[in-house]
Amino acid sequence: DLRRYATAGKLADLTDKVNYLDRFQPVSAETYNLNGKQWALPRGGIDGFTFLYNQALLDKIGVKEEPATYDDLLKLQPELAKVGASVFTHQGKNIYLWPVWQFWAFAQTSGNQPIEMTIKTLQGDMKWTDPMHVAALEILYNFTQDKMFIDNVLGLDADTEATFFQGKALFWYFGPWEIANWRKAKKPADGSADQAPDLEMSLMPPVLAVSDTTIKRQLPGGVGSALGMYAKVPPERQELALSVMDLMTSDEWVKWENDTNSRPVSSNKNVVASEDPVALKYAKECAPNQFTYLDWLWPPEITKAFQQNQQAIVAGTMKPDEAAASIQKTFDEIVQDGYVFGS
Repeated sequence: DLRRYATAGKLADLTDKVNYLDRFQPVSAETYNLNGKQWALPRGGIDGFTFLYNQALLDKIGVKEEPATYDDLLKLQPELAKVGASVFTHQGKNIYLWPVWQFWAFAQTSGNQPIEMTIKTLQGDMKWTDPMHVAALEILYNFTQDKMFIDNVLGLDADTEATFFQGKALFWYFGPWEIANWRKAKKPADGSADQAPDLEMSLMPPVLAVSDTTIKRQLPGGVGSALGMYAKVPPERQELALSVMDLMTSDEWVKWENDTNSRPVSSNKNVVASEDPVALKYAKECAPNQFTYLDWLWPPEITKAFQQNQQAIVAGTMKPDEAAASIQKTFDEIVQDGYVFGS
């Protein structure tokens, strides 16, 4: 949306109007910088889709080290099966939560250039059927073929949390906002018993699923809300608008927002959003390696194409190369209808 508003001339260029960009975490400010121009300011928190995992399950099967690669997951699977657990649970019925699997996988198959390669594809310099896109879909295919997902994953929706909290899966690909829910379940406000006795939550970046060990384990995420200024604000009112933006992104305001919404990491570098050790782990190991959700760049037709084709891969009705060809067909159709990236 930000790109669309910026390229359409709806947002004012803040590059020479704001002199406090050093207030923010680097990833926060960079998210709203396009082609060297600052179109918005971040306000709020930093979070994204990370691999939540259950340390209690690792302890139960006698694993001492945090899994780091796909091969590690393959080794864990039979041991987890012995205690009645799967490797992953996922909200598979919710079609909107499948593209995030492509995001982290493509970050690896693109050589840690997910944004750059996505833009090239949307500009027509690459195709969705090119090897790096297909390889990312193959990672999801491998998860399916190797039975990493919990039974009936395509039927899970709001009940996904329960499967994780009850120790039925080691991992849940979701977000650090779930930390607050887990803490509340462990110590209910009404003084009742622990509602998640089988869960000791931790988290980590997605596992390395490619052979190149120099690849960073990046994850997709966002940096709160974008605070921009309308391009046609009258000159005599711009100073007032900018002062409001300064206030809304101040450390004091952002700390209040972070506390109110249980943010794990703050968009402001001098604000500690949470002292929770799991949130601090996210801040140290995950947040620095975030990149912007790719569907912030994709046209809605491509987002829908990924959603449908990824579900088909998991259902076993489509192979990765077939899914990529279907996505490319959708892209060709919208280009024929006049789609131009950035317009």
